[in-house]
Amino acid sequence: MKCGLSLGCGWGQLEREAIQLGLCEHFDAYDVSPEAITTAEAEARKQHLEQRIRYYCADLNKVTLEPGRYDICFAGAILHHICDLEHLLAQVKTGLRPGGLFVLMEYVGPPRFQWSDKVGRLMNAILVAIPQVHRVSLRDGATIKGEIVRPSVEDVIKVDPSEAVRSQDIQGLISKNFEILYSADFGGTLLQFLLADIAGNFESNDQKDMALLDLMTLFEETLIEEKVIPSDFTFVVSRRS
Repeated sequence: MKCGLSLGCGWGQLEREAIQLGLCEHFDAYDVSPEAITTAEAEARKQHLEQRIRYYCADLNKVTLEPGRYDICFAGAILHHICDLEHLLAQVKTGLRPGGLFVLMEYVGPPRFQWSDKVGRLMNAILVAIPQVHRVSLRDGATIKGEIVRPSVEDVIKVDPSEAVRSQDIQGLISKNFEILYSADFGGTLLQFLLADIAGNFESNDQKDMALLDLMTLFEETLIEEKVIPSDFTFVVSRRS
């Protein structure tokens, strides 16, 4: 592929690795953070890729893309921060050549993290079953993680006004605008917040720790497969018709 597009590129790891793997010859990459763009440009120069990657600081709610420029577009966990999804997806569709691919990994769970009471009960039921030594918060090394409480919409907005602003609309709009070639849900409905601040307590070289993680993952996967709870994260490969 000749030219790729990276949305919400952050520090630019995706496009650098994609070029090194031979997936694309060139990339245009966008992020709203000037600091991230500065870092990405510096890292590209270190790998002598500054002539092959063009970086832009832009609000993706308002971005305008060159028609038919791209063979592939990557969006890694950025769409759930976009308010004007219709505009951005229309621009992606315009920017892709016919048959071009749109690849995304996304949070598609409840907006503003307003999970259901059922999900909250399940998270807390697992939490109390975890040994206390694994529930020590890594933020301070002392606090024992107690009840997981659903944040208020106002609290989420205070931290990040764009956080999960229209996450529930993403899948429907992707299906409406692109041909889905492949999709795979990968959970996170329980484990994202259950393991927040404590995941590092599980040692990768400890068989018991790994068994606990495997059991929690299996529990979440089974509940999703049996449609007891939805999957909050998905991976999709789609195509512009």
